[in-house]
Formats: sequence, C-alpha cells, structure tokens
Amino acid sequence: MIAVVLDGVLRVEKQDKLCLVLDDDFSNGFNKSTWSHEIQLGGYGTGSFDWTTDSEANTYVEDGKLYLVPTLTVQNLWAPYFNLDGFKLDLTAAGNCTSEKDTDCQAGNNFDEGRMVNPVQSTRITTKKSFSIRYGKVEVRAKLPTGNWLWPAIWMMPRDSAYGEWPASGEIDLMESSGNMPRHRMDQRATGSVQSSYHFGPDWRSNAGGHHTGYQFRWRNYFNQGYHNYVLEWNEKRMRVYVDDPRTTISYFEFPKEPMWEYGKFGDIQLDPPIHNPWIRSENPNIAPFDQHFYLILNVAVGGKYFEGTDDVVWNSESAFPATTFWQNVKKWYPSWATDPRERGMAVDRVRMWQKC
Repeated sequence: MIAVVLDGVLRVEKQDKLCLVLDDDFSNGFNKSTWSHEIQLGGYGTGSFDWTTDSEANTYVEDGKLYLVPTLTVQNLWAPYFNLDGFKLDLTAAGNCTSEKDTDCQAGNNFDEGRMVNPVQSTRITTKKSFSIRYGKVEVRAKLPTGNWLWPAIWMMPRDSAYGEWPASGEIDLMESSGNMPRHRMDQRATGSVQSSYHFGPDWRSNAGGHHTGYQFRWRNYFNQGYHNYVLEWNEKRMRVYVDDPRTTISYFEFPKEPMWEYGKFGDIQLDPPIHNPWIRSENPNIAPFDQHFYLILNVAVGGKYFEGTDDVVWNSESAFPATTFWQNVKKWYPSWATDPRERGMAVDRVRMWQKC
C-alpha cells in the first residue's frame, strides 16, 4: 500500500506489481538499440525553431550522463551555407529524415521572403522502436538546461495511434519547462517551474490538455541547478506525475466512471466539420486513449508555441517565418545560453520504465 497526499487529503492506494523493462544509467554510453533519433526540420507541430539531429554535438554521453544540447546551426559544418541566399536543405535526399512530410524534411534560404534554414540544432530521442508500456511507471532523473527559450521535455506518445491522429490517441507529458530565469514566483515558463499534462480529444480543435495540466514551482534551487526525479505512475484507475516525492505531485488524473467522450463533454462542442467519438469501439471507454502502449521521448526544443502568451518573446509570432525574427534577435537571447554545453543541455542521469506485470 502507498499513501498519497492530494489537496491536503491522505489517500491510501494499493500498489501495482511492476516488472522492470528498461534501466539505462548511460554507464556504457549511448545505447542505439534503446534510443532512436528523430531527425526533422518542421517543428513537430509545435512551431519550434530547432533542427533535430543525430550529431554528437547535440547528443552525447560523458561520465555516465546523457546530454541533450542545443547549438547554433552556424557553428557547425553547415556554416558556409547558412548565410547563402538560395541554399536548400533536403534531409530526404540525404537519406536521414524520419518523417514522410516534405515540410519536415526540407528547408531553405530565401532572404527576399524572409525565410531561412533552422537557426538552431538540437535533439529528440525516443524508445519508439524498443520499449513501450501499457500501465506501469516511468522515472527519469534529469537536470534541466540554462538558456532563454529552451524547452526541455520528458513525455510519452502512443506507439500505435490506435484512435487516430493527435490528440485522439493521447499524449502524456511528465515534464515540460523552460531555460528562462523566473521573473516572479509563479512564472510558468521558467527554470523555477515544471508542468505536467495529459492531452486527449477527438481532434486538435478539441484538445482537453489545458484542463489537465499541473505545476510545481520553486523560488530557489531551480530545476536547472540540480538533478530531480520525474515520475509517472499509471494504472487502470488513474495517472499521477510527481517530482522527487509523491507529496510533490505535479498532476493527477483519476479516470472517470463514464466514457471519456461524455466526461469531456465533447458531444456539446459544435465545430465545422463536426467531431466524432474516436473511442466508441474501445474496450475501456472511460480510460481511452490511455489504455494503449506509450513510448518515451526526451528532447530539448527551442522557441515555439509553448511560449505563447509570454510577454518578452524575441520573435514575431504573427510572422510567416518566426524563426527568422528569432535569429535576427540572436544577441538578445544567445548570451543567456550557458557556455558549458553540459549546462546548456538537459542532463539525464538515469531512465527506468516498469510495465504492470
């Protein structure tokens, strides 16, 4: 049995029997049989400005720690082309793009239009090809990066997308944060806070994630100043994410008794074209889409929609090419990035995943 404190109320819950399926402490380097790189240019639907690579400048292991590090594109071997008008980059032709969409695999410079190749490079690694769980536990011990507009994340996506495209098949965010220094105690986009969310809905227009998001705040000993354990516990009754200790819960979602479609009142939403219940044939309609296998993702993005509503963003969100204005303001944000790549990146000490036995 375990005791859980939520909103000042002590709950006693039966602990599930768990079987360890992944334990990586990086003592043997970067295990390519466990981790796969996503190599793309399109921002993954988030509007982020980074080109995710498999370069050792962006992903490497040192002294038993995995580092996921953002860099400037102009600093690497692409430098001769970065400022060349008319330059075109095609990852499909290079044979390493992990998407089938042209917009994810191609970019180029057209300075008259204000378009340019991604100004920063970073990394995104997953266990999609190796490990996934359906109910169980995930624990990632990590230290977050230092630098404005860095967006570290530890999260999970459905292995099979059984219910359709995002968010119909769900998304589980253990941790999202920012490399910006806090401007006040409750700053939600800074190193003094971490957030956790559960995304689900019939389509992107009806995502319920905003109603299932929680936060933890620190006014000192920020999350970029030391290692913390980010933990997901997930069973047929609920999901919970906490940092370090169950008493510091970030988010908690107790599955409803009624079907998820009714719980979310999605039938009351009037849209054109109309939305339909993607979980109607599920054997677990009150849990779906969180009754499927999910795999783990670790990444550090740069800029994008995560920072919408932040007052002092250094790019034009209304522009057709916001990454260009981001790069034009490089002198405003790059000095905030830690010069030591081990501080500029997200450092991961250990990753463990358990499956419910």
